[in-house]
Amino acid sequence: MYHRKYYPLLAVFGLVLLLCSQAFGQIVVELKETRRDFMVGEPVTLKLTLHNNSDETIALRDIGEMPWLFLRVTQRGAGNRTISPIARAKFPPMTLKPGQSLAHTLSLKSFYNFVGEGSYSCTATVCMQDGKTTFSSMPARFDLIGGSALWSQQVHVKGKSLRLSVCCMHVGGKAFLFGQVVNEDTRLVVASVPLGQFLNFAAPRCMMDGGKNVHVLFQSNTSYFTYAVFSPAGTRVSSQLMKRAGGVPIGLVATGSGIQVAGAVPYVPEKEAEEGRNANERPY
Repeated sequence: MYHRKYYPLLAVFGLVLLLCSQAFGQIVVELKETRRDFMVGEPVTLKLTLHNNSDETIALRDIGEMPWLFLRVTQRGAGNRTISPIARAKFPPMTLKPGQSLAHTLSLKSFYNFVGEGSYSCTATVCMQDGKTTFSSMPARFDLIGGSALWSQQVHVKGKSLRLSVCCMHVGGKAFLFGQVVNEDTRLVVASVPLGQFLNFAAPRCMMDGGKNVHVLFQSNTSYFTYAVFSPAGTRVSSQLMKRAGGVPIGLVATGSGIQVAGAVPYVPEKEAEEGRNANERPY
């Protein structure tokens, strides 16, 4: 048995062996998080990159019922508890030519149901056609965060009690707003959808229409606002940039034809830049 003082050295040695096996193996598997923090209920996306290190073309195909690509998700801080998938992850066949690299963005929402906040890691393993040789990635790490509710309202849709909320969460040091739907009966998050960057000079304006869609107007920049709508199913219905106009206070108003934005007009960055260039052109 190894003495306890050698444990850190053994851990480093194991990591070196893993990196060497990747560097000199037939395939290098890399899995990276698209960002570190996600709102609970938001689709977690990871970038998978495969590189063919060999001099031969490699075909990646399922072997009977065994998929060629495995994903393993664990929750850190809970004894590295493995999260059971809600559906079998099935990926299309892939062919890698010698020296070729291919990258794909994977969404874990179809395979895993993350029900709460926590820190997680995901590892991708490629199974070769001999059914024995495998190559694994280093774990991609991400955190699920609940965010802070700035507005919420309980509604009933098709016999279900839902709470629709507008939540704020910081991503990369910047504040973003999300529309979130929670099933009040099960206390589970149905979905979270990003609405846009939030410049929190003032609280977002929120209104609900007759179809239980939530309309949200908030400042995203010193130059423009974002007007977004999300449904009780947790999908984003629409999103549009707006800028102040007419000297009227900006806000949401209910009219006979639905909810509209008052005191603002659509903001088109390309058009604004073009108008700025034209104004600065010499008149000759």
